[in-house]
Amino acid sequence: MPDSDAKLIATLLQGHSGAAVEFARQLLAAFGGLRALLQADRHSLIAQPGVGEARAARILAVPELGRRY
Repeated sequence: MPDSDAKLIATLLQGHSGAAVEFARQLLAAFGGLRALLQADRHSLIAQPGVGEARAARILAVPELGRRY
């Protein structure tokens, strides 16, 4: 997975720190990539360690914004 994907997800969720990028990498790996992460449902997202309602909502907002654009 491209490191740029991890950096984008890290920015969306919590910032640019090394820990944020590593957390984003773990999420991307858990879902098998950016497309799958952005297609995940709320329950699948919340089942991931470190993902609660707020982070799940941020992730779910990305494809919705894309559809509206």
